[in-house]
Parts: sequence; structure tokens; C-alpha cells
Amino acid sequence: MRKRITAKLAAAALLLLVIGMIYYFLTGFFGNPISAAIAGYKIKGYVQEKYPDKDLNVSNPEYNFKSGSYYSVIQSKTIKDMRFYVSYKKGKFNDSFEHDVTGGYMTYCRLASEFDSKVEDIIKSSFKHKSEIVIADFIVRNDDFSMLTLDMPLDIENPPFDAYLTVYILTDEISYEALAARLLELSNLMQDSNIPISLYSLVIEEASQEGDKAAVVGNALHLFDFPAEKLQSNDLLAAIKEHIAEYEAKNPK
Repeated sequence: MRKRITAKLAAAALLLLVIGMIYYFLTGFFGNPISAAIAGYKIKGYVQEKYPDKDLNVSNPEYNFKSGSYYSVIQSKTIKDMRFYVSYKKGKFNDSFEHDVTGGYMTYCRLASEFDSKVEDIIKSSFKHKSEIVIADFIVRNDDFSMLTLDMPLDIENPPFDAYLTVYILTDEISYEALAARLLELSNLMQDSNIPISLYSLVIEEASQEGDKAAVVGNALHLFDFPAEKLQSNDLLAAIKEHIAEYEAKNPK
């Protein structure tokens, strides 16, 4: 009888230990409802006290397992670029308003997203070669967004930063001649659309048999960070080969 009781107690203890370990694991990655409720209450109070003159929404808190803190997204009801984060942990708050809003980072993110979307739409609709990847973005130095203002509109013909464009093209011909031809066609399209691009990255890839994606073991040519002014070279092929050699020397695999 005693052996049965002892075995049951041992099993119960083991079960409690397993449950405790699972709870510890889950709370370590996802937090717990009580702490989340407390953090949400604290964050809302902090926002109301610090920004009483701003009409702000405060999201339900999420858990950041890396820092062990809870954070909420704070969004203005009237100003789309007034978006920032407030996190809470053990009575301390971390507020990104100065960097994200005053510093212009959220404005930059929105403008960059709009720029990428518009350029991609132009390429998808007007570039005759099938592109697998299109990325248009700004070249930002020293994280300086001081020239930006909240909710400023995007002028795609006069963007606030220099811009770069990356395109991966599917093709049957993998050669420097094909690479140069696609680069010129892409540059002409950007010029016709009055979109200034400072740097081009272009990759031509051998298409799969279906022609809708790159072949798994197909050939490819890569041209990264090619300055737009080099497109005016008397010998574009030579300029491309020289640039690729210089880039690979600086960025060995």
C-alpha cells in the first residue's frame, strides 16, 4: 500500500515538475496573461501622462522574449507617421518616440515602402522581361532623416534620398552582353518614368523549365552596386566587367 502511495506521489511530483518546466518555457517565450495585463495598464498610463495633447491609440501589449519586456504600438489617430513603441519591464519604460517620430524614422519607412511599391508596379507592368525579385529603396547615410516631415507626400521624381534598384531577371541567355542589354533597358525605363536611380544591382538567372522561377542549379551573372553614371561609359561591357571584378575583390565569398 505504501509503495503505491509513494509511486503515486512520485508520479504527481514528476507531473508537476513537467508542468512547471512547460510553464517556464512558455512564459519565457510568450510571457503570461497577468504580466501582460499589468504591462498594458502601465503603458497606457505612461502614454496618457507623457502625451496628453496627442490623440493616440495604444495596442494590446506583446511580449518580447529577447528582452523580457512587454511593448505596445502607439499610433496617432490623425497622423499616420506618428507611430512608435513603448515597452515596459520591471517598472521601467523604453519609449521610441524621439527616434521614430521626431527623428523621422517612421516617415522614412513609409516613404521607402511607397517608393518600392510604385517602382515595382512600373517594372511589373512595363518591363518586358520576367523579373523574380524587385527591390527599390533609398540610400541612407548616417541614419539622417532630418529633412523629412510628418506625413510628407512621396515625390517619386524627386525622392528625399538617392535611390537604388535591385532586379533579378529570368532569361535564357546568360552573358555579359545580355546583362548589359537588360541594364540599359531597365535604366531607360526608369528615365522614361522620371525616376532617378543612383545605383543598380542586376542579376540575370537561368529560368527553370517552366520559365516562372530561377533554375535550382542554373547559371547566373551578378552585378551589384553599379553607379548610374557608369552607364554613360564608351564601353559598357568593359565597365561592367571591371566593376564586377572590383566588387568581388572587395567582397570575397
